[in-house]
Amino acid sequence: MIDIKTYGNEIESICPGIRLNSNFILYELPYIAILVIIATLIAAISWRLQQQYGWNIYKKISGDIEMRSKV
Repeated sequence: MIDIKTYGNEIESICPGIRLNSNFILYELPYIAILVIIATLIAAISWRLQQQYGWNIYKKISGDIEMRSKV
């Protein structure tokens, strides 16, 4: 966010006719929140998939069903 403000000020100093909206934080926060939510969902899905994939490999080398239920 600080970089955005810095580059915004730089653009305004180079091009005097351009004025950027100073409320850019209000526009950026929803995007950041959505990205955090999506990243969390992907991490949860990946973790579940990794567990299932690991179990499928373990089954091929004689995995025990009772052992899986204890984990």
